[in-house]
Amino acid sequence: MEITGADHFLAAARRTVPELTVEQAKARVDAGEAILVDVRDAGEWQSGRVPGAILAPRGILEWMADPACPNHIPALVAAVDSPVILQCAHGFRSLLAGQTLQQMGFTDVASVIGGFEAWEQAGYPVER
Repeated sequence: MEITGADHFLAAARRTVPELTVEQAKARVDAGEAILVDVRDAGEWQSGRVPGAILAPRGILEWMADPACPNHIPALVAAVDSPVILQCAHGFRSLLAGQTLQQMGFTDVASVIGGFEAWEQAGYPVER
């Protein structure tokens, strides 16, 4: 059996999940046009995060986005037909998370190119 590398999965995700620059993502979030969901793990979140972002780690994203699960995130569930911008550390996990949300029925998801690192390098606000 041939092992498929991570690049294969990222390429597949890029075919269906749009990518936004940090400037585009910030503009949409600032305008109230989208919610920002951080799919990093809790430890990464604690070291720094975008103000107003929602934490939904990729490892448990499906449960956070499922209204039938007791620990779902109401704001995420409510955004099933609204713009959702996903962010991770560098923009790779968020692509895969976007694909997952699409499979769950979310209609408008995008991923931030460069993730939190690019956000921070751009000098945008960060909470610690």
